[in-house]
Amino acid sequence: MNKVDVKGLTEREFLAEYKPGDYDRPSVTVDMMVLRMKEDLSCMQVLLIKRKAHPEIDKWALPGGFINIKESAYEAACRELKEETGLTDIYLEQLYTMSQPDRDPRMRIIDIAYIALLPYGYEQSAVAGDDAKDARWFDVKFADEKLEFANDLIKIEYSLKSEKFKNGVITVENFVPVSVSDEKLAFDHDQIILEGLMRIRNKAEYTGIMFNLVPREFTIPDLLKVFEVLSGKEVHPKVFREKIAGQLVSLDRSQRPIVGRKPAAVYRYVDLNMDERKLVKVQKKYKNGVILTRAQPFHNGHLNMIKQAASECENLLVVIGSANKSYTKRNPFPIEYRKRLVENVLQEEDLSGADVNVMTLSDWSMEDAAQYVKEWGSFFYYNIANEIGEKSFTFYYNDDPKIAENWFTDDILKNVTIRNLGRSDVEISSTMIRDLLYKKDYDKVKDLVPRWMWKDLKQLGKILMDATNDDYMM
Repeated sequence: MNKVDVKGLTEREFLAEYKPGDYDRPSVTVDMMVLRMKEDLSCMQVLLIKRKAHPEIDKWALPGGFINIKESAYEAACRELKEETGLTDIYLEQLYTMSQPDRDPRMRIIDIAYIALLPYGYEQSAVAGDDAKDARWFDVKFADEKLEFANDLIKIEYSLKSEKFKNGVITVENFVPVSVSDEKLAFDHDQIILEGLMRIRNKAEYTGIMFNLVPREFTIPDLLKVFEVLSGKEVHPKVFREKIAGQLVSLDRSQRPIVGRKPAAVYRYVDLNMDERKLVKVQKKYKNGVILTRAQPFHNGHLNMIKQAASECENLLVVIGSANKSYTKRNPFPIEYRKRLVENVLQEEDLSGADVNVMTLSDWSMEDAAQYVKEWGSFFYYNIANEIGEKSFTFYYNDDPKIAENWFTDDILKNVTIRNLGRSDVEISSTMIRDLLYKKDYDKVKDLVPRWMWKDLKQLGKILMDATNDDYMM
């Protein structure tokens, strides 16, 4: 049975008599705020097009256009983005509906704004379509009192005016852009961009939106820089790693990040449940790895070796030797300082998801006697096996592997794999650094050791100067 209304009309009869012209009908448009990171990750960039026609001719604007009668807002956004810029297959999120009656001089137009995010390194160039004279990327600077869009030729600046209004029982603060330069954006596109930047800044704190601005494979230093740009604040690396814990899988290799000089582990974002995550996790080459160093003092060569070993091992044990020696020319720094230093440095480093631990080991009394080298090797091996609870491990050694092989008996060598990573292009040694400390050449030392040590250099130099015996430079 067909239901009827108060006039006795069925729905079919009502629609047959309905006259859309009885009501004013606004047009609806879409605009896209397309964002990417600048090549050096120093800021975000927004894509703007130069309008070819009235109104607002020759002004820079967000790409967009009218929604066709048989398409959704999202479909219109995708179409307009391709027509005006050539960009396709990118992330889109609906941002805001701009509905001020006077926002467009032509007629009543309601605009649905979208955010589009491109990963850095995206190869598809922006090009001006039929409705635009030009399309260019502008650097975005967004601070509490300033909003700026600039490239090599153009700068568009706004100050931000604070306005407060009541929303229910609470007072809400909003910001309105006020033009302070000769050029300004078309329509209310400055407000759209401001709303988008504030949305991204908020979402950066509680969502993974930053992963839409990095490529499929990335390093944590670069990801941290992207997060800092989005959130507008500096973040301690350790705090950031805690924030992203459980969201990444290591790809078991390293590359130089955009924002640093040292190689860093490469990761991929995985938005999966734990069962699926296990299926895509990359298998490490080795289960247990061991590195031996006296750390007299610890330097960047040690750190790079640890990071490379961590990229290959599920578990890595860093052994600090000569734990029973200190305040001598060859072993000047006390074991308490060396262990704490290594632990603090490693807490701030990207270690490829490896479980890294630090232990100390005293010298065997006959360590320097060549005829007792096998005894030293057995002493070392059984201490390590006891610490990790397993017989087999990979031993990382950067000198001639035959030297390390000579430490161990044939039976022990059945359980120990000697892994030689080779020395870095820049030769660094603890002897070199002790020599520079002795000469008080602290600036050169800073280039060779982790930043965490810089505050200690003068004290380390004093310890070295006061060392009691003459085995310096051995």
